[in-house]
Amino acid sequence: MVTDGRIKAGYPILKAALPVRLAVPAALTFVQTGTALMPMPEKGWRRSFEDPVPLPDGGKLVTLRDAGEYIAAMPPSEQALPEWQTAAEVLLMAAEDRGPLMYARIGMLRALNRHVEREFNPGRKDTHWGKRKLARDR
Repeated sequence: MVTDGRIKAGYPILKAALPVRLAVPAALTFVQTGTALMPMPEKGWRRSFEDPVPLPDGGKLVTLRDAGEYIAAMPPSEQALPEWQTAAEVLLMAAEDRGPLMYARIGMLRALNRHVEREFNPGRKDTHWGKRKLARDR
């Protein structure tokens, strides 16, 4: 909250207000730890993925809200697919702080890439049974 050119946190433990000198987002809240005033971590649907989730059209999903809105904008027939149901479930768990944020990212990536079939390339890796390495063969 900004009043009279000063920022005040919504907590009763904060006794002194800071002069406004920096651009502070309106949604950012502060908590006092000892003598320091620290920004409170993002919670709920405002949480950001560690790395944005790339979309097929070139866009990115940055927050849990972006991912939830992306799923909500899909046709119901596509939302009913098991991959999207799983992605929605892990999104809800991450937003409610009942599960890791990484699971939400993985769920979205798996749902977005559900049609991509992984193929095995045997020429990519050397076999571990190459040449024999016995003492008598030296």
